Amino acid sequence: MQQEPVYFRLQDGTHVTVIELDNNCYDFHLTRLNSERHNFIWKEATGEIIESYETRFDRWQYEAIDIFKAMKAGAE
Repeated sequence: MQQEPVYFRLQDGTHVTVIELDNNCYDFHLTRLNSERHNFIWKEATGEIIESYETRFDRWQYEAIDIFKAMKAGAE
């Protein structure tokens, strides 16, 4: 069963929304302070990032995943 979206901010203020998909995959939506938007899908089982088309967002993707994993670990 899918959970409600999870919301948090990165260290630089980037807003992150995470939506649970099927098969332990998560859809991340990043909105930077300058209104740039980026999204990607993260497969929890393999740690693979898919459907990410701009490498300039890599740093924020990894920070978002790290924060999300810590939040999940704290909720278990």
